[in-house]
Amino acid sequence: MFSMMSAEERQYLYDFAKEEFTGQGAIVDLGCWLGASTTAIARGLQENNDPKLRSTTIHAFDIFEWEPSMEFMVKGTPLQHHFSSGDNFLEEYLNQIAPWKDQVQVYAGDLTQFQWNNGAIEFLFVDAMKGWDLANSIVRIFFPALIPGKSIVFHQDFSYYGTYWIHLVMYRLRSYFQPIKDIPNSWGIAFRYEKPIPTEQLQATYDLRDFSIDEIEQAFEYSAQIVGEEKRSQIIGAKVKALFEAGEPQRAHLSLHQAIASHISDAELYLPLGLSFAAQMMSYSSQSSNEQLKTQIQSLQAALQQTDTQLKDAQIKVDQLHTTINAMHRSKFWQLQQKWTRLKRFLGLLY
Repeated sequence: MFSMMSAEERQYLYDFAKEEFTGQGAIVDLGCWLGASTTAIARGLQENNDPKLRSTTIHAFDIFEWEPSMEFMVKGTPLQHHFSSGDNFLEEYLNQIAPWKDQVQVYAGDLTQFQWNNGAIEFLFVDAMKGWDLANSIVRIFFPALIPGKSIVFHQDFSYYGTYWIHLVMYRLRSYFQPIKDIPNSWGIAFRYEKPIPTEQLQATYDLRDFSIDEIEQAFEYSAQIVGEEKRSQIIGAKVKALFEAGEPQRAHLSLHQAIASHISDAELYLPLGLSFAAQMMSYSSQSSNEQLKTQIQSLQAALQQTDTQLKDAQIKVDQLHTTINAMHRSKFWQLQQKWTRLKRFLGLLY
């Protein structure tokens, strides 16, 4: 399984499809890449207690164009160097989801050009808000189909520092969504859609220029409150990036300085990921006159760049171990062994 998701995120998708999905609306997978999200949902559906829901169609969207950043995730596999930048990988996606492809409706192309005409949506997995255009399209095309009091929106990139627009859009719409699950060891968070969003907000075009500096500050304060402590450095990184792009280098500089001052000796795994881009951006900024801070940042970068690679390698190994353990748990030998252990305990032969 090729995945940009953690084992915990895939488990959440599986559990939702198995235990919480009711069939009141569709399941939509925005940004399915090589199928990890699709297959996690499909596996859960096949074990849903309601037989009628086990064949539910999964609507999977992706542009299916290979990007250089994807190469790292297939390192050491037959797909390494298999695709060049811009290549279409739809066929490989279909290979990866082969056992479940009969219940997957695939939509290949630019998400901003699609229309949704398949009724209500009960579960919306979002790993496609990679820019303002996509954020606006998702809000405009898919949010109107959400079911008040029922639908779940899972933002896979919520805590990632590089997609700061998600924080701003969800803050602007915070009255209509309730955060219900912050997925550990990931950037993901799930929201429940509580009440209808007014049409004018659904059809609005969101842009960084529409947000005041005070609202940007408030948005990231809100985000920091609904995620775990280990993700807050990611939120700081997103805030720094947003402020810098909003033309507020001094505020960005101050936020970064405060973050480094408070986290310089912090051992959180997400710290280097959350601040690495912000550090690079500020260290080359001609707007900044604090040479001491620049030197601090540059020395941090050199050490953190290697840490970033090590963390990604470690995550791949952890995911492989999770896959092996799950396979063991599903094996007949394991299940028989567990039943035999319970029987011995029942008979008083094991304490």
